[in-house]
Amino acid sequence: MDNFFMLFSLFSLLLMIPLGIFCYKLVRKLFDVTENLNSFIENVEVIYYSIDEFNSHLQHFNTLPSYSGEPVIAGLIEHSKEVMEDIDNFVGNLPENAKEEKEK
Repeated sequence: MDNFFMLFSLFSLLLMIPLGIFCYKLVRKLFDVTENLNSFIENVEVIYYSIDEFNSHLQHFNTLPSYSGEPVIAGLIEHSKEVMEDIDNFVGNLPENAKEEKEK
């Protein structure tokens, strides 16, 4: 009976070591994915603000007397607004925990 418990304990220990290594590697990979996702969200925010600045510049340009009402500039303004809406929708579809991690 003592041999059974000793063999069972040895078998359990031999199973726990690979399981522990697997869990460690899994947690490391999850941290890497989280870092990559946070970096991606930061890049999306930079693009969003760049487009917002571009839109502001176009709106200012459109108010100048020589370009007032220019259809090409009006089209660019409308297109930049659509791109900003697309980015908002994209960020809105990100997992909630990714957005919460970014806010921390």
